[in-house]
Amino acid sequence: MAPFVKLLVPAGAGILFATATGIGWGYAAACLAVTWAAGWMLLRDNGHWSGSLYPWLSVFFFFAGAASLAAPDTSGLPTGEYIYAEVVVGEEPVRTGNWQQSRARVTSYRIADSAEWLPVGFGINIYLAPRHEITSGERLLVKGYFNAYSPADGSYGALMKRRGLAGRMYVTESSLLASGSASIGLVSILHNRAVRKVSSLPEPGGHIPVVTAMVSGDKRSIDRATRESYRQGGGAHLLAVSGLHVGIVFILVNLLLYLLPLVRGGHILKNIVAAFVVWLFAAAAGLSPSVVRAALMFSFLQFALAGGVGRNALNILAGSAFVMLALNPNNAADPSFILSYAAVLAIVLFFGPLYGLLRTGSKLGDTLISVYLVAIVASLAVAPFVSYWFGSVPLAGILVNPVVIFTAHVIVFTGVIWLVWPFAFAGELFGWIASAAVSVQNAMMRWCASLGWGNIEAELPLWAAVALYCILISASYPLRRYVETRRSRLNLPV
Repeated sequence: MAPFVKLLVPAGAGILFATATGIGWGYAAACLAVTWAAGWMLLRDNGHWSGSLYPWLSVFFFFAGAASLAAPDTSGLPTGEYIYAEVVVGEEPVRTGNWQQSRARVTSYRIADSAEWLPVGFGINIYLAPRHEITSGERLLVKGYFNAYSPADGSYGALMKRRGLAGRMYVTESSLLASGSASIGLVSILHNRAVRKVSSLPEPGGHIPVVTAMVSGDKRSIDRATRESYRQGGGAHLLAVSGLHVGIVFILVNLLLYLLPLVRGGHILKNIVAAFVVWLFAAAAGLSPSVVRAALMFSFLQFALAGGVGRNALNILAGSAFVMLALNPNNAADPSFILSYAAVLAIVLFFGPLYGLLRTGSKLGDTLISVYLVAIVASLAVAPFVSYWFGSVPLAGILVNPVVIFTAHVIVFTGVIWLVWPFAFAGELFGWIASAAVSVQNAMMRWCASLGWGNIEAELPLWAAVALYCILISASYPLRRYVETRRSRLNLPV
C-alpha cells in the first residue's frame, strides 16, 4: 500500500551505514553489483523476487554508495594559507553581525607566494565587510585566509560540509581586490526580477523588507530589531521561503485553476500548470535547498492527486523524501530537511484523527479548528528537534502560529499576485493589504519576544529528541483507532 515508506527504511540504513563506517563508493558499488547478480539468478530460477531480501539490499547499497560519493572531499585544500581566490557569489547575502554572509563557489586560487592559479570548484561560506553590497552571481577577486571546516567546528562544521561547503573566508574592505558580473543564469535573472518587482510594491507602512523576504527570499533589507523579534518569538521560519510559502502558492494556483477541469482535457492542463507555477515561484525565490525540497514535495502531491492516489499522503511524503535523499544523501542529517518532513509527517498522522474528534459541523468553526490544528501539530512535532539543534522551545510562537500562518497566507498571496500583475493600478490596494498583514504579524512576533516564558531555554540530547518523536509517531495509530471507533458508535462519518 505504501511502497516508498518501505523503501525509506533500507535507504536510511544505507546512508547511516556509510556515515558510520566511511565505506568507499567502490565497495558499495561492488556489493550492489553482487546483489543484482544474485537477484537476477533468483529471478531467473523462481520467476519473482517475492519474499527475498535482494530489493532491500539493492536499495541499501545504492544509498550507501550515493552517501559516500556525496561526502565532500576537502583533502588538498589550502587550509590556513593566505590565498588569492576567484569566487562566484551563489546567493543573496544576509547580515550576520558586522558581516555579509553568503555561500560562494571558489573557481580558482593561488597561494600568496606562488604565481600558479589552480582551478577548483568547492563551496565556501564567505563573509564580507558590509560596505560593499554584493549580489547573487557576482564574481569577486579576494585575498585572505581560507579556513576549512574541521572536527573542531563541531556539529556546525559537519553540517556545512554535508551542504557542500568546505570552509570559510573573511574578506575585509582592503581584501576585496575586484568585482564584476559573472555569467547570470535563468534562475538568477528570475530571482533578481522578483526582488525588484516586490520591492516596487507601493505600501504605506515601511514593511516592504518583510514582504520581499517572504515572497522572493531576499532578506537583506530587514533590520536587526525585526530579525531578532522573529527569532525570539519563534517566527524566524516565516522570513525564510520554505515549505510554508511554497504550500501557500500551491493552494493559490489550485484555487485559481479550480474550474479548469470542466473543460475537456482541463484536468491535465491544471496539474501541469500548477506544478510549473510552483517551480516558477521556487526559481523566483532563488531555488534554495529548502525551496527545492518543498517544490518537489508539492509536485509529488499535485501529480498524485491527478492520478487518483491523493489519499495515500504518507506514501507521497515518503516518495518525495526518497527522491530527495537519492539526489543528495546529505539531506538525511540536514536540520531543515528533518524539520520539514517531521512537521509534515505529524500533520499526515495526527490532523485527521484530531480533527475528527474536534469538528463541530459548523463551516466557520471547523475551518478555524483545522487551521489551529495544522499549526499546533506541526509546531509540537518539531519542538524536540528544535530544542536539540537550537537549545530553546518557542512556546509563545506555538500558541500564535495560527494567527501568523493566516497573515503569512495574506502576505504571500498578495505578493505573488503582485509579481504577475501587469498593470500599475491597484498597486496601492495590494500594498495596503500586505502592509496590514505584516503589521499584525510583526506585532505578534514582538509580543511573543517580550514574554519571559515565550522562549524557554532547553537543550535536549539527540537520543531524547528521537525517543520523543518515536513516541509521538507510535501514538498516532491508537489515536486513529479510537477516533474511528468513537465516531462509528455515534454513527458519524469517520
